[in-house]
Amino acid sequence: MVCMSFIFRFIKFIFKYILFTLFLGGLFYGYTLLPKRQKENAILTLRIEDSKLEDNQQQMLPFMKKGYSVEQLRQIIKSATRDPKIKGLVLELYGTQMGLGQVDELAKQLALFKAQKKPIFVFADTLGRECGTATAAYWLASYADEVYVSPMGTLNFSGFAMSRYFLKSLFDQYAIKGTTERRDEYKGMLDPYLFDEFSKPVRENITNVLEDIMNIIIAEVAKNRRISSEKVKELVNQCPLWGGTIAAKEKLIDGALYFDQDNPPEALKKLVKDTGAKFISAKNYPLYPQDKQKEKIAVIYLSGQIVRYTPGGTPFCQQPISDFWVQKLLNRAKNEKYKAVVLRVNSGGGDVIGSFNIHNSIQQFRRKKIPVVMSMGDVCASGGYLIATATDYTVAHPCTITGSIGVACIRPYLKDFSKKFNVNFDGIKVGGNSTFYDVTQEFTEAQKERFSQYVDFVYDEFLQKVSDARKIDKEKLRKDIAGGRIWSGQQAKELGLVDALGGLDMAVTKAADLAKVADYEVVVLPTGGIADIISEWQDTGMSSMLLSHMIVQFRTMTEQACRTTTKTEMSLQF
Repeated sequence: MVCMSFIFRFIKFIFKYILFTLFLGGLFYGYTLLPKRQKENAILTLRIEDSKLEDNQQQMLPFMKKGYSVEQLRQIIKSATRDPKIKGLVLELYGTQMGLGQVDELAKQLALFKAQKKPIFVFADTLGRECGTATAAYWLASYADEVYVSPMGTLNFSGFAMSRYFLKSLFDQYAIKGTTERRDEYKGMLDPYLFDEFSKPVRENITNVLEDIMNIIIAEVAKNRRISSEKVKELVNQCPLWGGTIAAKEKLIDGALYFDQDNPPEALKKLVKDTGAKFISAKNYPLYPQDKQKEKIAVIYLSGQIVRYTPGGTPFCQQPISDFWVQKLLNRAKNEKYKAVVLRVNSGGGDVIGSFNIHNSIQQFRRKKIPVVMSMGDVCASGGYLIATATDYTVAHPCTITGSIGVACIRPYLKDFSKKFNVNFDGIKVGGNSTFYDVTQEFTEAQKERFSQYVDFVYDEFLQKVSDARKIDKEKLRKDIAGGRIWSGQQAKELGLVDALGGLDMAVTKAADLAKVADYEVVVLPTGGIADIISEWQDTGMSSMLLSHMIVQFRTMTEQACRTTTKTEMSLQF
């Protein structure tokens, strides 16, 4: 007992030490946020790699993050645009995994930077190997004044390729069955379970959207590089190009070089000479201070799958989009008297109830006369699009994947599958539909009918929300726009599914206009730091449970060290 008492006291000491370390880290991070100014002329070097480009900002300690978020990249480029001491920008692209909405977001900031007569240079070791991400990376690079790829690098501006696994043959082999319902044939979520290849409607829909997106990118690249669109299309089909010679000859890049501060290309060398600027890393660059404004507009990032709230989340890991999380941040915006809220959403959907809960939370929030504007990221579809219908105004990037107004459900039946492994299921039930969600029991015909009715009910509610919000006739919506079809942001604008094409800045400007405020500052919620950690711990019960949980875990470990137990469990899930 004496030994255990000592161990518990030791654990308490370690726990207090961890809290004290976090507190010091928070103070240090706060110090780094104090206003500073760049004192001498400089060329900013910004290396983009391994970035958490857009997340829910739920990792509460920003100084613990690796890489830049898209918001940090935006703020760095914005600051450099305003800063008279910054004379140029060098972007180093290495292994960048950016989505098209994120590229468009950063491209808008680069355009503002160039509008101040400040040149941009891009250096990359390769642009790149994966078709989709390489195309996005080159699209971003094309906004620079000069683009260089290493002599051994590859330019793979070759379009998009999409592959998906299909499980029908596997399911047939192992007698895995299920009842499926979808509304309608363009809802491709169930294709992998129903077929051995893309269904014709889904293939046509995806191809149409990818072609539209590629045409947008080709037009932008042609304008940026001063090449005809026809020539760019021809070069796309020639990629990948390597060694830099052909790519430079065709004006896709300006040369094959590594970035060398001591021996830069001629244009960059001339900029250094003319301005007396020195290279400074973005890590050491003090952001140009902004004037504090009385009014505030909140930006909330929502990325990932939509889920219903379940306890157990922590402030130290990436979380999905929880209906509880959204409600909590909206309440905070209301209590702290923010004048407007912008939701930046990257989500292909998720849980039906969670999506409708978020829709309801936004509508309740708007009754407080605080406008809410949606800024769509790479993808804002299905449940993500349902959220958009609850806002005052919706802004999408031209390449945003949106729409997918439809419903898909699968209810598996695994009893025959389990028999192949000599496992049998039996059960006792009271109530005609008590086995409705039991995957070991096959649906009756009556249950199949109820399942279909439920999907019809959800789909009809989805259509009604969109019809009311977008002022589109419900039957026209069902026939020509919905049914699970996806659209590019540009197509969605033409169909009336979104209000405008643009990025986060446009959404913020619109939110300020709706709130009728002229002087304001933008705050990303949560702001990060110790206050947010304490708040999150209080919501999850961690403040009172964490220490006791640590002690229980330690006690379990010591007990297991004293004896060996064998435990076998079978968890059969789909």
